[in-house]
Amino acid sequence: MYSGIFISTESAVVAVFYSFFVGIVIYKTIKWGNIPEILLNSALFRSHFIYNKR
Repeated sequence: MYSGIFISTESAVVAVFYSFFVGIVIYKTIKWGNIPEILLNSALFRSHFIYNKR
């Protein structure tokens, strides 16, 4: 019997939300207006690795 709380994909999502919480609430380095730009940059960065296989 396994007793984990999350599977690996779910734990990655929890880590992302936790880092957003820490950046917005605790350190106050992320502003609400910057979130769309952060998400766009993350998507562009990730798509580079998906579609540029050599």
